[in-house]
Amino acid sequence: MLTGWGLAATMVTTASLALTVESGDLQEYLASIEYGDKDDATWQQPTAQNLVDFASAFDHLLAGEYVLADQFAANTGYEVVEFTDTALGAPQTYYLLREINPVPSPEARGGGTYVLNPQGSAVALQAPHPVSDLYTGAQAIEMLFSVGPRLMMLAGTHRNSAASSSSCTGEYRDSDIVHGAANFFYVAHQRISLESPATVFVQLHGFGSESLKKLKSQCGVKTQRIINLSEGVNYPTDPEADSFMHVLRRHIDADRKLDACVYGNDTSSLGGTTNTTGRFSNGSTDPCLNNAAVSSMRFVHVEQSYQVRSGYRDAMAMHLRNAIEEYFAQ
Repeated sequence: MLTGWGLAATMVTTASLALTVESGDLQEYLASIEYGDKDDATWQQPTAQNLVDFASAFDHLLAGEYVLADQFAANTGYEVVEFTDTALGAPQTYYLLREINPVPSPEARGGGTYVLNPQGSAVALQAPHPVSDLYTGAQAIEMLFSVGPRLMMLAGTHRNSAASSSSCTGEYRDSDIVHGAANFFYVAHQRISLESPATVFVQLHGFGSESLKKLKSQCGVKTQRIINLSEGVNYPTDPEADSFMHVLRRHIDADRKLDACVYGNDTSSLGGTTNTTGRFSNGSTDPCLNNAAVSSMRFVHVEQSYQVRSGYRDAMAMHLRNAIEEYFAQ
């Protein structure tokens, strides 16, 4: 098992080897998660050993070894929960990797929540800024059920929870977890990327009014319902390619409710090139410091206007579901 960071994974032995088992409305539970506020110092930097143990927990989670995953997770303040959702027709079982003491507990680490659907498609759906990119947390939770990804990842705090600056990209803070590499969110991304080379990553973001003006001008559109798609690398792409990004773009275009622009083709803003998770998936020599030179076509950075996030989440879910069906049928 790969661990990294030059440390050995440790395990604690508990009196009971049984998982925590829960049932009910999973969407309601996920929607109740609290993230804290800007500058609240909720986010805590994991130790190097924490990162190794979390990687081991995640490897076992992906392998379906849930009790082992739970034992490694306990070293990091996490637990694995077998959750049977009974709210949407036939019961369905999911596995949650969550904090034992979540926000607003003073013991919270703010490391995020991870939901595994063993029956899901080879997609990891991510919301790294569920608070500051308004509605993207809700969007990811809704898409867990309407789209059916194998993994759904929610960051644990406001992106500006911590006061310290990221050593990877100093203009962002350590708590902005897709601009750092020493955090649980990055580790989860890394582990599933290595475990399943077929996995496609769809990362949900949002932009504001100033970026909207810029993107409208660059893309040559008049609507406020804009999605800016990127593979996290600044280069022109073939619009007829069978890459996941362009399959998704074509589904959005065909519906004509939203305008899909492509970074590197139509726009030169909000491309996610400093995103460490995207850099990792795209084979950067050092995801913390270096942009990727080429695209693996596995990572899609989805920037959405407020209008899309507030009023067209169902449409985006439909386009994503259709794109997944087409892409994996190839």
